[in-house]
Amino acid sequence: MFKDRLGNLIYYLCYIAFTFPLLPNFIRNVVMALLFLSVLTSFFLSKQKRIVNFKLLILGSSLYLTYLLSLFWTDNFELGIKKLSTGLPLFLFPVALSLFSQDIINRLRKKIHYLLIIYVVSVLITFIIFFLIFIEHYGYSLFQHYPTVINKDLGPYNIHPIYMSMHGAVSIILSLYLLHTVRFNKWQLILIALADIVIVCFMLILIKKGPIISMVVASGYLVLAFRNKKILILLSILTTILISVIIFQPKVNRKFSELLHINNSNTTELTSTNIRLIIYDCGRNLVPEAGFFGFGVGDTREKLLDCYETKNSQLVESKFNSHNQFLSIILRSGFLGLICYLLFLFYLIMKSHFTKSYLVIAVLVFYILVMLSENILERENGVVYVSFITLMLFVLFNYSTIEKITHAQEK
Repeated sequence: MFKDRLGNLIYYLCYIAFTFPLLPNFIRNVVMALLFLSVLTSFFLSKQKRIVNFKLLILGSSLYLTYLLSLFWTDNFELGIKKLSTGLPLFLFPVALSLFSQDIINRLRKKIHYLLIIYVVSVLITFIIFFLIFIEHYGYSLFQHYPTVINKDLGPYNIHPIYMSMHGAVSIILSLYLLHTVRFNKWQLILIALADIVIVCFMLILIKKGPIISMVVASGYLVLAFRNKKILILLSILTTILISVIIFQPKVNRKFSELLHINNSNTTELTSTNIRLIIYDCGRNLVPEAGFFGFGVGDTREKLLDCYETKNSQLVESKFNSHNQFLSIILRSGFLGLICYLLFLFYLIMKSHFTKSYLVIAVLVFYILVMLSENILERENGVVYVSFITLMLFVLFNYSTIEKITHAQEK
């Protein structure tokens, strides 16, 4: 009886986890901890032989273990412990999901389209609620202040606009998959299209170039993989909206025009693109010194700040990170950490390719592209979502072929 209740708890916690964008930080952390402890307890109490995904367990947790190892040579031990605490989902989720029982996986797989819909609706509601909270105070100027207020004025719901934009992008990718696999009626199709349009509009208000460009690329991959007319039409509509706003809205146009007019990194005018040029120049100089083992998880920031001091003092005041996840991994735990993480990504993509799990690949492609310009695994709001969504989708889609999953959805 207890084991049945424990299984039900895990099952419903997974449902709650797909509402993460709606949950305050504390509740989200409680759900994450309960899910980990429940899976661990279920695994050790089970009298049946469990199939453990050792590749997922070892490869998935390897990056975190290199960070842990780097504590032996980091100078700022206190900051290193803090960074390890923030990055704990990099360890917890691979361990938990590698121990999932086949029964739980089967139950979740049969309802996978509901899980995806819950995530999409959660993101849509989150965007709208955050907007309505402040519209009376700011009026039309909220279109300008929205990225700032969601980052600073929401208390336990505070979220950096880059992560909110990533939620929007992933929800678009998931909705395209739903259009391909689920038989919606005409009105349901209209609702999905309207929801995606609203989400894209909010992404344009946030004006985060990386997630927008990465979403278009990952969604384009889904179109090529599925060759589905419905998702091609919807993606074309969304892309037309994006291009139109980028061309005709001055503020959005200026942000994207930076990509076409990259100034010399020594310029006194700091755009988001020029900031990255300076940071990448520092990173390029630090990589040889970082070597195979890196500077240690607690020393990366100081190494970057020392370099910024010689380039532009404004970067020191703002304490910018490396703005490239792969570069940050090298600085933290060297090429050892980078090799471990690349092997993990390679495993996820190749396994998903063999099982024709195109949605998993699309989500991975999206996050990998965003990692080229952002450190999305180093803030709590980023590492929780990236670790959970990618690994949960991987586990649900890679125990059977995509055709079996689709059949279960259409029953």
